[in-house]
Order: sequence, then structure tokens, then C-alpha cells
Amino acid sequence: MPASDSQTYIVNDQPTERDALDFTPYVETLADIIRTGNTPLTIGVFGTWGSKT
Repeated sequence: MPASDSQTYIVNDQPTERDALDFTPYVETLADIIRTGNTPLTIGVFGTWGSKT
């Protein structure tokens, strides 16, 4: 198997300041919707653990 340039990170179950899964854009957008929304809202989060889609 050829060598890969990608790095693998193991994320433990402790809080961290580092966004290893690159969820910051989603978190910021969702937080903005929650803060500024003026209608009842139901939010569902679907996907396998760690997925972005």
C-alpha cells in the first residue's frame, strides 16, 4: 500500500479548543440561526459519527 500524506487524529472524549473535525462553519451557522430565528424551529442532525454530509 502506498504511503499517504494525510494525517490521522484520534479524538478522545474530552473538551478541546481544537476543531479536529472541522465543524466550526456548521456550528457558527447553526448558532446564528438559533440566535436570530423568529419562528419555532426543529433541528435534526443526521449522519454517521464524524460525517460532514
